[in-house]
Amino acid sequence: MKDRHRELMRLLLENHEGFFLVKELADRLSCSDKTIRNDLDFLQPYIKKETNGSLIRRTGFGIQLVIEDDERDWLYQKFSFQSSNSVELSQNERLLELAYKLLTANEPMTLHYLSTSHFINRSVLKKDLEQINHWLKTMNLTLHSTQKVGVTIEGNERSRRSALVNLGKLVQNKTISRPFLKKQFALYEIELVEKELRNLQNEHSITYTDESFENLLYHTLFIIKRTKLRQPILVTDKEEEQIKEYEEYEWSKSLLKKLGIVFVAHFPVGEVAYLALHLIGAKRTGVSIIREPEVERLGLALINRMTEMTNLSFNADSTLLEGLRVHLYAALNRIQYGLSVSNPMLQEIKRMYPYLFDLLIQITEEMNENWKLTIPEDEIAYLTLHFEAAVERLQSARGEKKNVVIVCHLGVGMSQLLQTKLERKFSSLAVLNCIGRTALHDFLNHHQVDFIISTVELERQSIPHIVISPLLNTEEESKLGSFMGKLDQTNREERRNAIFSTYLESDLVFVQYDGNHRYKVIEMLSNALYEKGFVKKEYVHNALIRERTSSTAIGSGIAIPHGNPSLILKPGIAVAVLKEPIEWGDEQVNLVFLLALGNQGNGVTRELFREISSISEQPFFLRKLTQQTSAKDFINCLETNVTD
Repeated sequence: MKDRHRELMRLLLENHEGFFLVKELADRLSCSDKTIRNDLDFLQPYIKKETNGSLIRRTGFGIQLVIEDDERDWLYQKFSFQSSNSVELSQNERLLELAYKLLTANEPMTLHYLSTSHFINRSVLKKDLEQINHWLKTMNLTLHSTQKVGVTIEGNERSRRSALVNLGKLVQNKTISRPFLKKQFALYEIELVEKELRNLQNEHSITYTDESFENLLYHTLFIIKRTKLRQPILVTDKEEEQIKEYEEYEWSKSLLKKLGIVFVAHFPVGEVAYLALHLIGAKRTGVSIIREPEVERLGLALINRMTEMTNLSFNADSTLLEGLRVHLYAALNRIQYGLSVSNPMLQEIKRMYPYLFDLLIQITEEMNENWKLTIPEDEIAYLTLHFEAAVERLQSARGEKKNVVIVCHLGVGMSQLLQTKLERKFSSLAVLNCIGRTALHDFLNHHQVDFIISTVELERQSIPHIVISPLLNTEEESKLGSFMGKLDQTNREERRNAIFSTYLESDLVFVQYDGNHRYKVIEMLSNALYEKGFVKKEYVHNALIRERTSSTAIGSGIAIPHGNPSLILKPGIAVAVLKEPIEWGDEQVNLVFLLALGNQGNGVTRELFREISSISEQPFFLRKLTQQTSAKDFINCLETNVTD
């Protein structure tokens, strides 16, 4: 059977009432009237053989498929998923097909049918269904199996639609999921809906982000498909009244009216309201300033709390506030009306910016109680990008200045001249003071210094330093520039060495640990910290609660669980190198850093998160690290990565 035959059958199945003209079918399938008549001749005996339905061909009226609803549903399922090549699919493609079948089925599907149609045995099918069920739970759906009846998905239509559009989260691979989703619709359907959505943008002078436009496209396509299959969305009277207050409700009404004519469908009020919700929640580019009071208060509360917890001047960044206004306006509407958002960069954001992501998890948990919200981790990941951009702006504004102290033995006048020259020639230097050699020890005890510039030799000094002439000639300018360049290259490794040396003890490193569940590993490491006096007893339970909120896996087999800083007595780290990788959220993990760093210095905490994130980007070093067979060897390997 050709692809065109399948498309023609789908059109006939989706048309519950009325007739299709042959010319109309020919236009939709981009072929001649004669080809359509030949295709109908081909399909007619197939329909008669497989069902009790009949294909009506009436002169002057057109073509109509008359068939019972249960047989219509069965044929629709068959033609939606039948592959032109009966070849074994990859695991991810198979998972997508299984999930899609189950999400769109109106009746239970037997295990026999599912296994034979995908050329897999029962044990493989069972594993696939377990993975699908795990994902479905995150979408407020459950997989229900009844002996001798089959498998079905339980949950409301809104959750079902959300799962269909967000199928990519099942396999964490958008390059596979989007083409798969696209194949579930005829090309003309996609083109027509795309055209009307672009007309809507032009008519109202708005532009949706590419990601939002794509999501709107598929939500609209599923509105059409599910309406034709008589699977409507239900909204409460209260929701309907609230949604009608937005201009997007009229946009939705107009859009679906146009699509209803083209697709020969009538869309009930619930579908109009449902699409309006997605129009409200979709992110736009170039949005004018939004001054919604609730959005403003939430944005300022986020910024003030992040400023307080990081000691970074987020509250002085007007660009950050404006970006949060735009994002939160859409996000709050999505949250209020139960619309999920899929962030395709979630895992990458957690890996690259674990410090900011975790702070926002902690802050939003506090705000969830005060604001009666539940902000999902996909939204938090988007917020992380806003704050990371603000960090970059702050660093750029500061020019990443290095704190230096000048040690000069020639008096105040020469010291001031040297300081002036240095500040003029090297804008990246922040000169904290000019002092004599005898005052250096006390000064270093009270100030954080990156390196020392001295006019005299310094003995037994652990902080990097360089000796120059007080006149700072051209040759010495080059010498100082070279010194600063080399310092930049080694600083990161030295900081890592210092951080892990300070906070990691051998009796808190557990190599070849046989843990079979992430909660068991977290409990073991937390108890180890408690027994050594690093944390309060409550920290154990709190770390488990934090893990349930959002998986702390950051990719590359690493997880960084932690609890509330208020329950930490003194800073420390516990580590588990697992004998075998275990499931950690949606990932496999074999290296766990349990962090208990408290508030002893946000710079240290931020640096440690950065270093662990850096380890995740070094596969060869990571493999070497996890192959160590003793705590001592593990620590040595971690610290000597500097020279590897």
